[in-house]
Amino acid sequence: MSKHYNVIFLSEDEELLDKTEKQVAGDVGYTRAHFPAEAESKALLMNADLIAIDSRVAGDRGHEVCEEFRKQKSTHHIAILLLAHTKGVDEKIKALTIGCDQSIYYPDSDDCVLEKMEQAIVHREKQESHAITDRGNGDDIEAFDYDQFYDACFDCESAEDLGKLFMSGANQLKLECAIQIRMKDDVVDVEVTGAICELDSLLLGHLRPATETMPLGTSLVVNRPTVGAIVKHMPISDLAHYDFIQETLEAMLDTINTQVENLSFEEEDNSTVNPAKILMSIAGEIYTYLSDIQHSGCSDTETVTNESTDTLLGTIGSILTAAKLLPEDEASLLGAVKNYIKGSIGNLRKGTAYGDNELGNLMNMLRPLIMPEHEKET
Repeated sequence: MSKHYNVIFLSEDEELLDKTEKQVAGDVGYTRAHFPAEAESKALLMNADLIAIDSRVAGDRGHEVCEEFRKQKSTHHIAILLLAHTKGVDEKIKALTIGCDQSIYYPDSDDCVLEKMEQAIVHREKQESHAITDRGNGDDIEAFDYDQFYDACFDCESAEDLGKLFMSGANQLKLECAIQIRMKDDVVDVEVTGAICELDSLLLGHLRPATETMPLGTSLVVNRPTVGAIVKHMPISDLAHYDFIQETLEAMLDTINTQVENLSFEEEDNSTVNPAKILMSIAGEIYTYLSDIQHSGCSDTETVTNESTDTLLGTIGSILTAAKLLPEDEASLLGAVKNYIKGSIGNLRKGTAYGDNELGNLMNMLRPLIMPEHEKET
């Protein structure tokens, strides 16, 4: 880790505490706690940077404990990492809604505890640096010119232009946002501070086309059929400011949604499907396959690399056939997939956990192989 941090690990499971101490104690100041009041007391005494909370603590009340720590004045500034024992996107979304800075599926955590801890601490430091007292008053916020935004929106001719316009408005409103704009042949993810963070990308990628607004304390998710946004740490001093920000964001996204629908992106006979969709489909199939092997404990059998792998490759082949990729591109991609699966199974046999962090590695490997033809020529 780039800095030395003080962390509190809250769990009643001594085996879990022994394991985490071995994983991180050489890099951070590690302190054990067995019940919430003890964790709070030690966190304040030691000026802790992070509290890692076992979801099974206090009679499986780990989520409630996380939420309580986030709401309490004495602990709201401390980063929270949830050690979850349930896998999947729903668990990560639940962790976000209760105020956690990161969530990790603990059985897969061997290789990424330190990484997730630092991500959580950096995220919390970033949130605290945008505290209400440093974000301007209500008059500054309400100086936003929506009419100007409205006119500019209908001059945009691409998802990237719409994303830049939204971020310009977010800056005027002093908001920290992440947005996803979904066109037929282009999906744009962008965050006001630059590269979109892992959890934001995961959430945006799983929003379904719908019209809904989900308040999450001082955060907000606004989703429309072609655009979705996550707003974090809203600079609010009273309910009137909250209402103004929510209404303004909804109006902005409604306008962007209308313009996306107005733009003509009709597919021609020689067009290809959305490369992002191909990427997500293939990555999802491979990730699910290897995760299932991880949890079934059957990675030492030859059938894993024969029958079941052949079935998986057949599924991926069907996806590529529907995408109408060039034959040489399809062959190259299938070859890379085979090597990735072989290497991952080899790692599983050696006892290396196939964890949530592998999804990002997998997508980074696939992304350059699923580029539209016109991008390869530039």
